Amino acid sequence: MRPDVGAFLISVFFISGASFAASGLHLSVFLIGPAISFIIYILFRRKIRLSLPFSLILSICLILGAFYFHLRDIQSGFSDREVFKENVFINSFPEKGRGSVIYGAETPDGELVDIRARPYPSFRYGDILMIDGKISLTKNGTPTVIFPEITIVGEGAGSPIIAAVFKLRERLTAGLKSSLSPRSSALASGILLGDKSGFSDDMWDDFRETGTTHIVALSGFNIAVVIWAVGLLVAGFSRRFRSACVLITVSLFVIMAGAESSAVRAAIMGSLMLMGRDIGRSTGMRNVIALSALLMVVWDPSVVIMDIGFELSFLAVIGIIYLAPFIRGLIGLTEEASLGGVLVDTVSAQVMVLPILLLRFGSVSWYSVIVNLVVVGTVPLAMTLSLFTAVFGSVPGSISVIVGSLADVVLRYELETIHLFAVVF
Repeated sequence: MRPDVGAFLISVFFISGASFAASGLHLSVFLIGPAISFIIYILFRRKIRLSLPFSLILSICLILGAFYFHLRDIQSGFSDREVFKENVFINSFPEKGRGSVIYGAETPDGELVDIRARPYPSFRYGDILMIDGKISLTKNGTPTVIFPEITIVGEGAGSPIIAAVFKLRERLTAGLKSSLSPRSSALASGILLGDKSGFSDDMWDDFRETGTTHIVALSGFNIAVVIWAVGLLVAGFSRRFRSACVLITVSLFVIMAGAESSAVRAAIMGSLMLMGRDIGRSTGMRNVIALSALLMVVWDPSVVIMDIGFELSFLAVIGIIYLAPFIRGLIGLTEEASLGGVLVDTVSAQVMVLPILLLRFGSVSWYSVIVNLVVVGTVPLAMTLSLFTAVFGSVPGSISVIVGSLADVVLRYELETIHLFAVVF
C-alpha cells in the first residue's frame, strides 16, 4: 500500500473516532471500529494492498480519536450558573451581535471563557478586566458570562504582534466606512475581513433566505489574494524566503479575520501545498484535505460536531474538487473558467452541503443555486476593490474616491440582487 493512501486512511479514521465520541457514541467505537476496518479490509485488500495488521491499526486510530476527544473535551472546569469573579484579559477580536458583544477571554490559569456584554463601553484585545457574574454553559459547552459587571483594571496583556494585527483590522475597517455606504461597508468588511458586525437584521435575513451567507465566510480566494500580494512584494527573494513570508502573513491574516473554520481550512491547505512545492513533493488534494481536517481536529476536537463552518467548508471544497469534474464530464463541459464552469462548481458545492443544511436547519432555499450563480462570480472583484478601498480609504484624494465608487457599485449589485430574491421568493 502506498504511504499516501495509508496516511489518508489514518487521518480519516482518527477524525471519525472524534466524531463518534462527539456524537455521544462512546462505547460503540470499540465495536464499530474493528467492524469497519474488517469490511474495508475485505473490500479493498487487493485494490490498495491493504494488510490485516494495518486494518487493526485503523481500528486503533478510530479508538484513539474518540479518546482524544474526551481528553480535550471542551467542557471546562466551570459548572453551569457558577459565580465567576476574577481578572481576565481579552484574547480575541470582539464579535458584535444583536444588542450585545461577545469577547473571548482568558483567565490567569489559562481557562477560556466568553463574555457577552453590552455594546458600550467597548474593549479591545489585551485589556485586563475584572468580571463579576455567573457562568452559563451554551449548547456547545462554551462557558459564557452573560452581562456581568465589568471593571477595566489594565491593558497591554497578550501578544504585541496580535495587538498590532487587530489595530490594522480596525484601520482597514475605518477605511471602508469612510468610503462606502453603511450597507456596502458592512458587506465589504464581511467579504474582506470576515467581520459581520455591521450587518443589520434585515441583511442577515436576506442572506439566510437566499443561502448566500457563505459569501462573508473567508475562504480559499481570500487566502489566494493574500498569497498573491505577498508573492509580489518578495518576488526577488529565494523561494524558501518567499514561502516563509507567505506562511507568516497568511497566519496573521487568519488571526485578524477571527480564525473562522473556512479561513483556517483554506490557510492550512494553501500552506501544505506551498510546503510540498518547496520540498519538491507532489501534493494530492485528497491528502491535503484529510491532513487539513486532521490538524484542525487535533487543535480543537469540538469542531467535528459543534462548528457547522468546519463541516460546510470541507464538504463544499470536496464538492468542487471531486463532484464538479464528474458533472463537467457528464455534460461535456471543458472550460472550467466559463460561466458554465462557475455554475457547475456552485451546484457541486450546494449538493455536498445540502445534507448538513437540511439536518441543521430543516430546510434550504430551492432558488439558492440561481442566486449564487448571479452573485458569486462578482465576489472576487468585490473583494479586490474592497481591499484597495480599505487601504486608500483613509487617504484623502481622488484614488480613494474612484476605487470606493467602483467597489460600491459591485457591492450594491450583490446586496440588491440578494434582497430581490429574498423578497420575491
